[in-house]
Amino acid sequence: MDIDKFHQALDGLTPKQRRVLDKFLCGEKDQQIAESLYITRTTVRKHIESICKAFGLKNLDGERFSKRTELISLFHKYKPELISQNIPANKSEPSNPVSLITEFFVYDSGWTGRNDLIINLTQLLQSSCRLLLLVGLTGIGKTALAERLTIELSSKFDHDPKKLDRKNFDDKSTPSDFVSVAVKWLENAGEEVSPEERKQPQSLLLRLVTYFCHHPQLILIDSLELVLLGDENTGWSDFIDEWWCQFFASLLSAEICKSRLIITSQELPHQLLEAASRYPNFWHCQRVDGLTEREQFTLFDKVGLGANLPSVEIKLLLRIGKAYKGHPLALRTIAGEIINDFASQVSTYWQQYGQEIEEVEKALAEASQGIIESTNDQWKLDRYSIQLRMKVQSRLEQTFKRLSDNAHHAYILLCTGSVYRVPVQQSWWLRHLEYRGYTNEQQQFALQTLQDRYLVEISFLSNNETMLIGMHNLVRSVAIAHYEKLLTQKE
Repeated sequence: MDIDKFHQALDGLTPKQRRVLDKFLCGEKDQQIAESLYITRTTVRKHIESICKAFGLKNLDGERFSKRTELISLFHKYKPELISQNIPANKSEPSNPVSLITEFFVYDSGWTGRNDLIINLTQLLQSSCRLLLLVGLTGIGKTALAERLTIELSSKFDHDPKKLDRKNFDDKSTPSDFVSVAVKWLENAGEEVSPEERKQPQSLLLRLVTYFCHHPQLILIDSLELVLLGDENTGWSDFIDEWWCQFFASLLSAEICKSRLIITSQELPHQLLEAASRYPNFWHCQRVDGLTEREQFTLFDKVGLGANLPSVEIKLLLRIGKAYKGHPLALRTIAGEIINDFASQVSTYWQQYGQEIEEVEKALAEASQGIIESTNDQWKLDRYSIQLRMKVQSRLEQTFKRLSDNAHHAYILLCTGSVYRVPVQQSWWLRHLEYRGYTNEQQQFALQTLQDRYLVEISFLSNNETMLIGMHNLVRSVAIAHYEKLLTQKE
């Protein structure tokens, strides 16, 4: 093939084929390409086979990968810059994404954005910060960010991602008590733990803290909220197993500590905050919010929806992103639906579900004109499609159930607060509890609980003196449905 035919074949590829080709030239395996573009491995193979045919490289019967090497050779010969452009060179990108992606729960090649935050948090952890607490709404990207940070820190800690010290409290198949986890971590480090010592939490605590303080390790702890229990009388969330609090406090109070902990949580653990307050240089709490508009577009582009789209469809994607306030899990779920169920046709998806976005836009437009309160809104951002119900609503429902079980008055406040379309003054929220006979102290505890669980959003008027309380559009969608159930039960 000469250079003219090469360029003719390259220009003739479809946008989806170009996305697959770019990732193939980057060295990604079929499974990683499939996951990042929300297609199947079979579809990936068919795309690559079609690309090979376009360049005159037809596979023989029964051959699956025989012409892939020849395809790479063609690009080395005629378009080497495409290969070099697809090799991550930016410091904020992983040096070997193919080997790392398969080791993580959430982080993958579809990751986008948060570059400034990554730089800042990496610098903190490379200096004196021993414990980083990432907090925020479910699905907002805390775990992916934590996994991304371990890549940045891997060289400093001589860290092998396959040996990451990790505990995911969402994994119900393994015990979550401190003793069980401590034994596992010590054994992973090659330390023997006797049967007698397994019955001595204080001894295990001392050994584990000593090991982490003198051996540089990365420790990632997911879903800390699942080992916390809310107190309705104080509004605080504390550890079910107090040895966890002693473990964190011991690492912070140690004279030296070579290891670093990254923790994700939907709730603020007050015992930990109280202990950490004595060592402000050794810990940091970071709230994780939604993606910016630019990051939203980059996300859509990475999964194959941004390139070569008509401007009208790009605007539809950005309207979706705005309605969801850049919620990564929701946007990736929607992107997958558009690609798999609607053949990447954004306008077709909009014809099916656009009214759900327009319902939100209409309500917010009315709120800007003064119609702030409504009991008739029927927002369904969490559940208007099967995939959203499976991946988004299910997680939010777990959050609401935990709130109802552990702090029911805060649950009532969140449900009744769903009548407000936009942030309003604190007194507007609290009057719903006052009407139901709750004391001023109980009202304040309920509001504090919602703040500590990141189920409400705090903002201020331009004078920076008047505090406003609002909620994420996704949270309001769920809260509206729960409020309707409360009204039904009351009747």
